Amino acid sequence: MVTWTPDPTATDDDGTTPEVICFPAAGSSFPVDETTNVECNASDAAGNEAICTFNVTVDQQAPVIDNCPSNVRTNNAVVTWTPDPTATDNDGTTPAVSCIPAAGSSFPIDATTIVVCNAIDAAGNEAICTFNVAVDQQAPVINSCPLDVRTENATVTWTPDPTATDDDGTTPEVTCFPAAGRSFPVDVTSIVVCNASDAAGNEAECIFTVTVDPKVVVVSMPINETNGLDVPFIEAYNDITSPESRTLCLPVETAMLKALSPELASIVTAKCKAIYQGSIIVDVRLVFSPEANNSAPLGSAVQGVLQNVITEGTFGAGGGITYTINPELVIAQSESITCPTDYCQNGGECLREGAVPRVQFSCNCSAGFTGDVCQTSIKGTPLAAILIPVIALVCLLVIIGVCTMTKAGYKHSKQPSAPPELNLMEYDTGERLYRTYHGRSTHESRFSHLGGRLAVNHLAYINRQENF
Repeated sequence: MVTWTPDPTATDDDGTTPEVICFPAAGSSFPVDETTNVECNASDAAGNEAICTFNVTVDQQAPVIDNCPSNVRTNNAVVTWTPDPTATDNDGTTPAVSCIPAAGSSFPIDATTIVVCNAIDAAGNEAICTFNVAVDQQAPVINSCPLDVRTENATVTWTPDPTATDDDGTTPEVTCFPAAGRSFPVDVTSIVVCNASDAAGNEAECIFTVTVDPKVVVVSMPINETNGLDVPFIEAYNDITSPESRTLCLPVETAMLKALSPELASIVTAKCKAIYQGSIIVDVRLVFSPEANNSAPLGSAVQGVLQNVITEGTFGAGGGITYTINPELVIAQSESITCPTDYCQNGGECLREGAVPRVQFSCNCSAGFTGDVCQTSIKGTPLAAILIPVIALVCLLVIIGVCTMTKAGYKHSKQPSAPPELNLMEYDTGERLYRTYHGRSTHESRFSHLGGRLAVNHLAYINRQENF
């Protein structure tokens, strides 16, 4: 049912106001979603007619909102979205779209807000779109972050792989760099960073280290001469990084790499670690890739190669330098990076001290155990094993004490007789007052002490109080 305002009116030159009749008339029912032409006319008394027309469209189709945003999850309280929603209508227009709250507003943190956007066309039809805005500032949680990894395998994996959970119920992916399964550098501690990001952009991180232990051989090589001249030990050799130490060591390192590379391709580095006195003993640390695979033990293989290379007691060190060395005194030993398996018993912790070729192992025993390798149980020691030595010690001390006292008594019996023990009493104003005086002293000193009022009872060596 359609009406219109204002109703059309007419005037005529004769001063009258002819009636205006519209068809279809206002208040009529018009077809839906169609456009109907309405014609209004007015006739005067002379039969002259005036006509006006207009269209009535009954539009019951709401506009269409395009690009309604998806749910937004962010860690920023001031929220925008892209693209902004737009609308189109069946009449060809583009109604404006307004959203509440509007883009750019500040949204509550750690809460979800419903945003309502609407568009209204010329017919009053309204379209609505809604979406959620969640401001999430809580980072995900990484579970099972690996412990530090120490291995002798250059291709490193870890178990379990780290996982993550988030407060939105999702399980963000955890990415580690460097990734598990790749080859790590040898004889280096690498830092691995794993992170997980949630839908809001919050990031969690866990860090651990990976150390790839190489196969290490330490070679002790006594150098007797350099180019036929004696090599005296100097103070600077105590510092392996000193220029003098490097001058002596660099040719040795270079020659070892040159000699060993063709036979043992997995060698990585050769580095002097110490110079000792004597006939100048140089310790060189040879680092091999963990994948080094030789039919003979690595230390024996190195020693064999070097002893073959050192012909006639000389070692060509490069740069015109020749060292005189006794091949039989060249010793190569594999360096043990970790303690031997089950070196300490009963849960003891194995500790390594020193370095090859002067390395030692010791044990830090668990509570209740003792011994070089924690082999003895303190709790299991029989009570008799503890009491017997204690009782024996006590008896020994008693015997020593008795002997000492006997000897002292014997010496005392040889001394002159002591004055008699005196028991003294003092008289005053005729009354007997008992004031005993103890101790051994001479008659004269006691008499003087009591001002002359003294009664003496000669009772030699009576060590008791007399009452009169």
